[in-house]
Amino acid sequence: MDTKDTASRSDDTSQKSVQLPKTQPTKGATQSAAEFYHRVNIEECLYTDNFEVTDACISCGHCEDICPAYAIKLDEEGKPTWIKHECFMCFGCMRLCPCQAIRYGGA
Repeated sequence: MDTKDTASRSDDTSQKSVQLPKTQPTKGATQSAAEFYHRVNIEECLYTDNFEVTDACISCGHCEDICPAYAIKLDEEGKPTWIKHECFMCFGCMRLCPCQAIRYGGA
């Protein structure tokens, strides 16, 4: 086979579409996900009520300082409270608390 034949063959195959075997019904899965997310109210997903502050909290205010959404305010006792509609649920407050005094959902 000469190079001319090889070049013409590669041109022929590049013009043809190839049907690959489907392992999952992507169209149905995409539609189901779209239907699910269409019904979800994002505010219902922000479960800031599940944050818990333990007795280990020393009211240092670090959680309030590091919150990127400014969604944490210290109450009159110096304990953090979360503003539900502002919280990004990044859990930075929980991960960066120097006393590990913030828990989520009893975790």
